[in-house]
Amino acid sequence: MTIKKLANRTLRELFFVLGLLPAAIAHAGTYYVAVDGSDSHTCGQAQNQSTPRRTLNAGIGCLSSGDTLEVKAGTYTRPSVLPPSGSSWSNLTTIKRFGSDTVTLTFPKEGRNSEINFNQGVSYVALEGFILDGGFNTALIIGLGDSPHHIKIANNVIKNSTNMGIEGTCVGCWITSNQFHALGHSCPYITLPDGSPAPCPTKEFNVGYSAGIYIGDQDVLIENNEFWDFAGSAIQVFNSGARPTDNTIVRYNRIHDGSGSWAVRGDGLNGSWGIILANGSNLQAYGNIITNLRGVASGPTVSNSPYGILVMSTCSDCTVYNNTVYNNPALPAVVVHASGTTIINNIFWNNAGVIDDQATGVTYFASNNLCNTAAPGCSVTSDPLFVNAAGDNSALALEQLEQAGDEVDALQIIMGHLIAFKAIEQTMDLKPPSFIALIEAVEKVFVAIQIAGDIKAQQHN
Repeated sequence: MTIKKLANRTLRELFFVLGLLPAAIAHAGTYYVAVDGSDSHTCGQAQNQSTPRRTLNAGIGCLSSGDTLEVKAGTYTRPSVLPPSGSSWSNLTTIKRFGSDTVTLTFPKEGRNSEINFNQGVSYVALEGFILDGGFNTALIIGLGDSPHHIKIANNVIKNSTNMGIEGTCVGCWITSNQFHALGHSCPYITLPDGSPAPCPTKEFNVGYSAGIYIGDQDVLIENNEFWDFAGSAIQVFNSGARPTDNTIVRYNRIHDGSGSWAVRGDGLNGSWGIILANGSNLQAYGNIITNLRGVASGPTVSNSPYGILVMSTCSDCTVYNNTVYNNPALPAVVVHASGTTIINNIFWNNAGVIDDQATGVTYFASNNLCNTAAPGCSVTSDPLFVNAAGDNSALALEQLEQAGDEVDALQIIMGHLIAFKAIEQTMDLKPPSFIALIEAVEKVFVAIQIAGDIKAQQHN
């Protein structure tokens, strides 16, 4: 067969497949749930917004693979039935809020856990746009167990759990753009050390070893989430069993104001931690911001010292880069237990330490990090020029140009960045094109501001 004939045949087959797509997608239906609906409505009626079903369980009962359930404003009990699996990222079975409605899912008190479960191998399902309020009735908000895969959890508020936000194993899961807070609070499952009931909620005595996300599987993407007021770790990539966590990426998350924890196992008071990487190869943490984590609380004993990012000994060929870890005066920016770890191009500012090697014989590569104190791996010791570090604004001062009072203010700001960027550039063996382009762009802005100042001076003369 000639190349031309092969190309024509391939194109014909492609157009044939594309021609099938509308028919394949057309069957997907949208169903509605509302607080003024009725579960006596048929599934056919529930496809009309004026005749929705009342409960999420009933609404989910109408779904087939690739369908969507839209939930209108109000408060509902969390679903306890599984939706059918979708078939791909482009054909998800989706449960989401209707438009921009405020939709809250509550959790009944049913023992320790009453979470939303994705299990029994369910796959290609999305949960989007809800306020998931555990009400301190459950130790877990979303459970991933029994081999689910490719679950999307997006744009939710996940709060008020006595332990975890999301926990389990899930190959290819995508956890994005959620807010996690008030996680790991003690009530109502433990008492204070003197035996009295724990107040609810409390930030002083929380469940130890909790996590916003505790995930133990491979090819997981955790991105663009925000975490605050959590007891243990914000993100923990870890599996104590045989399942690897290979190729999991933790990126662009904002982790701040961790509240610390009381370890109920009797081993003392703990601080709060940022990110833990363990039990896999090629794990990456990049573009994250970690600030204002609580150090070890006051009390009779102390254990499990906190940290910004921990790379455990079971992490192979793992990378920590382009993160900003700052204003954590009671904990080091990075603790590394794994040989072969790469730590580059980070900003480590105003922490208790920079890179803490707590394991004998660990060898790692660290370079091109900007720090506030001279330390191994810190190629630049310079003020990163945050807009307002004390006010929890870690944006770089380039953004101040719009507010600059005159050309002199702008020149001072941009000169500070040029000095820092040039210092980093001189230490780099490999200069990424994007970094070179950034320096060139900053230089052009610098020259433009100089020219504008000269013109303005001439106009005054």
